[in-house]
Amino acid sequence: MTVAGDGGGIATLGRVPAVGWAGTPMTTLGEAGDALPGGGGDDSNTIGQRPPLAHAALPRLHQSQQATEVQSHAESRRHRALDQPDHRRTEVFEADDQSVIDLLYWEDVKKTGTLFGAIILTLFSLTQFSSISVLAYLALSALSLTISLRLYTSVLHLLYKTQEVHPFQSYLDLDICFSQEQLRKYSEATVLYLTSSVDHLRRLILVEDLLDSLKFGVLLWLLTYIGALFNGLTVTILVVVGVFIVPLIYRKHKAQINQYLGLLRGQIKDLTAKIQAKLPGSRPKVE
Repeated sequence: MTVAGDGGGIATLGRVPAVGWAGTPMTTLGEAGDALPGGGGDDSNTIGQRPPLAHAALPRLHQSQQATEVQSHAESRRHRALDQPDHRRTEVFEADDQSVIDLLYWEDVKKTGTLFGAIILTLFSLTQFSSISVLAYLALSALSLTISLRLYTSVLHLLYKTQEVHPFQSYLDLDICFSQEQLRKYSEATVLYLTSSVDHLRRLILVEDLLDSLKFGVLLWLLTYIGALFNGLTVTILVVVGVFIVPLIYRKHKAQINQYLGLLRGQIKDLTAKIQAKLPGSRPKVE
């Protein structure tokens, strides 16, 4: 593409200097073509040749790769940041499990005694009153205690002009939410336990193994006598007492208890093997 000059000659458009609004020289179209990748490099007077496709795509491909690497790095950092609270909550939950074990072993006598006394008192109250009355009185007692402490701290603040501190602020700040990992873990454990229990009960009732079904029948027969002697609340009280007392006794006399349990287990195993050998349709268990 050419234009006519002042002297009648023909000049290419790439050699005509462009002038800006303020008289500042601008880059000619030919120079702009030289600045492009693949443009210029010869004495051609064209505006600018189209660069080859491969050479033009390489810088863009390199930039896209860099952007992908940056994005993947940011995603990995974000996932690590999101996983950190779950790990912390898992550690907290494991610490809670350890605290339950310490509670059953009476590591803190004051805490365990308070919990044990409250549970036993509630169960004995249920034997005398309805569950609605017991729950209402327990809620009223707890509410009266918390309101009294709250008013006490407020009065101390007014009298001594000190900074008011909420007596239950530490409990209000506790995070009681479960993470997705904890929900998945305990839901899977619950479903597995229920499925295993139903499967075991099905095998006992449908007599997959005759000896196991007979033992289950004997257990049910003994439960009829227990039901005639005790009601459900009495059995629950006995279970609670056993949960808080048996671990402590076992820790103090662990060696003697394990010795007697081993002898009893061996005798039961021998007796079971003899009965199983005489029963028709029974099959030995694979250990």
